[in-house]
Amino acid sequence: MANPVSSNQDEVARSISEAAPSHYLLKIQSFSLLTKNGIEKYESGEFEAGGYKWKLVLYPNGNKSRNVKEHLSLYLLFADVTSLLRHSWKVHAIFRFFLLDQSKDNYLIVHGI
Repeated sequence: MANPVSSNQDEVARSISEAAPSHYLLKIQSFSLLTKNGIEKYESGEFEAGGYKWKLVLYPNGNKSRNVKEHLSLYLLFADVTSLLRHSWKVHAIFRFFLLDQSKDNYLIVHGI
């Protein structure tokens, strides 16, 4: 887990982590085809980061079970929930999503802790 080194808002945030950074790329060739074909939910394959297994879950038109409509919903899910519950583990993840908008040629960056 990363430990903050500085928290002054006028400074650049820094942290120290024992875990090496990891990355995973999910590339969807034609995002518009997901909505056009009525795909409500898309799940990535499992990937490992920080010694744990994860997956991404994408709702192209929003997660309707959470009353989200007409917006993309993207979730980072812990893939091995059974181990998590059996061992009473807590996992803290620091993550960033970079979402490329090809029509505008820019990225939306979402940070999470």
